[in-house]
Amino acid sequence: MKIVVIGVSAGGPETLKRLFQEVKILKVPVIIAQHNAAEDVESFAKSFSAQIKWNVQVVKDKDLVTPSTIYMPAGGKDITLAGKDVVIVQNPVGIVAPSIDRLFKSAAKLFRSEAVAIILSGLGRDGVEGAMGISKAGGRVIVQQDAKFSRLPEVVAENVFNALKRSLIDIAMFLENLE
Repeated sequence: MKIVVIGVSAGGPETLKRLFQEVKILKVPVIIAQHNAAEDVESFAKSFSAQIKWNVQVVKDKDLVTPSTIYMPAGGKDITLAGKDVVIVQNPVGIVAPSIDRLFKSAAKLFRSEAVAIILSGLGRDGVEGAMGISKAGGRVIVQQDAKFSRLPEVVAENVFNALKRSLIDIAMFLENLE
């Protein structure tokens, strides 16, 4: 099984909606670390699911992952992979929650070359170390080149030698073709 992990910050909710409105078929599980206010996660997930017509699960403890499902952590928590088919939420280790780095590092450790990391719109550096870990493990790193807030994708692209820069539409096409 392959896994897709997505890190997104500023501009994230609209970017995620646009991306998954374009994706028609999803053959792998997707785990999202969206920097969000803790109290907004439940309402965002409900609205997101209704707008994109995909199953969106808010993980409160641990869940088994299945293809064609999007997983997000409960508010104020980090989300990581605890096995190839299990996600868990944990108390945050840093200032920003959920931690993109922590999610990506867990994917690199468990999935190695079968991990795909996508960095979308955002500010800051959370995600750089994790993306480097996925790249070093042989996985693929894709950054959004047409992001509303381009700082995070640019920093990841500068630090990950083989990161692919793609438009949101190209990323959607890539996701549809994953098996």
